[in-house]
Amino acid sequence: MPASNPSPSGPASATAAGIVNLAVQTFAGVKTFAATLIASAGIQLGLLFNTNGTGSTDVVVKAGTSVADASVNAAATLFAVKTGIGGSEADNFRVVKRGVYIGNGVSAIGLTTVEGSYILDTGNLRSSSVQTTGYFYVTLGGVGYFFVDRTTFGRIDQYGTDSIASPGAATINRPIGKSAIAATASSVVITNSLVSAASHIIITPHARDATCKELIAVPAAGFFTVSGTAAATATLPFSWEVKGLL
Repeated sequence: MPASNPSPSGPASATAAGIVNLAVQTFAGVKTFAATLIASAGIQLGLLFNTNGTGSTDVVVKAGTSVADASVNAAATLFAVKTGIGGSEADNFRVVKRGVYIGNGVSAIGLTTVEGSYILDTGNLRSSSVQTTGYFYVTLGGVGYFFVDRTTFGRIDQYGTDSIASPGAATINRPIGKSAIAATASSVVITNSLVSAASHIIITPHARDATCKELIAVPAAGFFTVSGTAAATATLPFSWEVKGLL
């Protein structure tokens, strides 16, 4: 008696075993591949990896969604690298619609354009009501350190402090600032943790004094001293900038 031929299985699906065919299919259950899995058209898992990068419109790695940019939640995480070693899971690197965050989300690099594509608009040195487009900036530890302003032809702004309203000695741990020599004084000491004896201090007087002239800046460990030729006849304001020599 000849052996009977069983009926061929139908297509595999999420609810039934079967044949893998050329149609769109959904598979249930964990699948383990002992060798390399090749998917030439890409694998979409929120990310899309594509080995074809020869064309001008090809996307090699795509993160995000297929919806319009305006529809994406500004706080949505598009890509994240997290660790949980020695404690609770924490972000070490993540990309959201508004920027790139490094180190538990406290550091950021952001860019905005006049076209209105906001990559990051928090942590900047200016309020959004004053400056909302056309600048690039970097924040570290949640504090804005500098940004380049496109609307002012590339002006570079830094995080600084103005103590002119209180002439005399001041503590300003910033790379730039404004201070003042008090009337009847010939010098002023600015305490600054960024300064060493090898620092370069740039001084720009904001007024001319009849006696306190030729201002110089002498750096030391943790402070610098600005002095003139004689006691000032009135408050003498000046701006300063700390630079390091590499």
